Amino acid sequence: MRELQIQLNRSVDRAIEILDAFTLQRPALTLDEVTAATGLPKATVYRILYTMERRGLVFYDSTSARYRLGFKLLEYGGILTSTLDVLQECEELLDGLQRDTRQSVIMSMRQQCGMVYIYRREVTEGLKFSSFVGQRRPLLYGVLGWVMAAYLSEEELRNCIDEFNQQCTSSVAAADTAEAMHARLAQIRAEGVYIEFDETIAGVAGVGAPVFDALGRVNYGIAVLGPSVQMSETTADVQRRVQETAKAISRRLGYTGSYPQADRSN
Repeated sequence: MRELQIQLNRSVDRAIEILDAFTLQRPALTLDEVTAATGLPKATVYRILYTMERRGLVFYDSTSARYRLGFKLLEYGGILTSTLDVLQECEELLDGLQRDTRQSVIMSMRQQCGMVYIYRREVTEGLKFSSFVGQRRPLLYGVLGWVMAAYLSEEELRNCIDEFNQQCTSSVAAADTAEAMHARLAQIRAEGVYIEFDETIAGVAGVGAPVFDALGRVNYGIAVLGPSVQMSETTADVQRRVQETAKAISRRLGYTGSYPQADRSN
C-alpha cells in the first residue's frame, strides 16, 4: 500500500469504518449499534448510512430497524473476483491438490497485517471448517498466516504482532517467546513449509507453503487442512504435494528463483 503525504478524505474514511462494523457474527445492526461500534456521532452515522442506502451499499429493514450490507457490494466482489489473475492461474492446481490429498484446501492473500481467503474447497464428507472465501483473518492466525509472516521485514512483523495482540485476548507471545517465534519463522523460510497439529483448532492439522510472485514477494499462501488423526498418517505425502503445488503456482506467477524445500529424508 502506498504511503503518500496527503490527508485522508474524512467522509470516505468514516464510511469505511461503518462498513467494517458489520461482521459475520453481527450482520445486522441498529443505528445505535453502528454508532457504538464506530464511536462516530450518531447524526454522522445516520447521514452516511442513508447515503450508502441510496447507493445500494447497505439495506435498511424497516421491520427490524436494522441495517445490513447491500447487494451492491456483491457486484464489487464480482468485479474483484474476475480480475484475480492469481486465482485464475492457480485454481486448476489447487483443485488437483484437493483431489490428491482428499482434504480441505485453502489459499489466502495477504492484506497488510491481515489475510483474506480467496479459495476454499472442502471435502464433501467429514470435517468441515467455518472459513469462507472473502473471510478476513489476522496474519498470525493459523498455518497460512505463519507461512506469509515468515517473509515480512522486522518492522512489518513487529507491527503485525502488535496489531494481533490488540485484536486477540491471548497474546502471540503467550504461545511463543520472541526467540522461539523467530526460530519458527526462520525454519519456515529455510524449508518452505509449515506443519501444525492442534495449534489453531483442536483436532485439526494443517500443512502450508508460501507462494512467490515474479518479484520474489510472498503475498499468498496455500494450505491443506484435515483431521489430525488422518493427517498424521499422510504428513509427508501432503507436505510434498503442498510444496509442489506452491512451487507450480509461483512459476505461473513468474517466479524464477529457487524454491525452499524441506528435507524429507528422515
